[in-house]
Amino acid sequence: MSSVIRGDDDFDTAINGRVLDVTTYTSGTRQSLPVAVSVTMASFTVNKLSSTSTLVIHGTMSGRGEHAGDLQQGWKLGSGTEFNGQTCSYQNNTLGRVLSTSAVISGHTTTGSQTMVFRYYSVNGSANKPFQVYNPNASDDARLAQSSSVFTVTEVEA
Repeated sequence: MSSVIRGDDDFDTAINGRVLDVTTYTSGTRQSLPVAVSVTMASFTVNKLSSTSTLVIHGTMSGRGEHAGDLQQGWKLGSGTEFNGQTCSYQNNTLGRVLSTSAVISGHTTTGSQTMVFRYYSVNGSANKPFQVYNPNASDDARLAQSSSVFTVTEVEA
């Protein structure tokens, strides 16, 4: 059982809505992205503790140089079902930009350490990429330090 604070600042006992685990992955390596039907942006290990929990994902990606029209975000844990996030759209500039992602993975009952994969892909099979450069740095523009992309997976028992 855990204690939670309600809106009126009183403590309450609850068995629902507990955070079981938080996994944070940071990618700080500059990468020229390939033109492909599917481009993996992150791949990291998540240790899922409960077969009945939900994973809530939030993240930001640092990129530079436009390339794609519309692309779909996909999140997949282990051999489970891929869950779609937001889309990426073309903005016709060569400067840096930050894209966000959010997704919820529910109904995935396998527990233990599994690989979480985040990708951009084209549903119709056309090759593309969300940026020219992922995690740009001073080699892209002397005003930049090494940028990074950060993803957080929160496991919640609902």
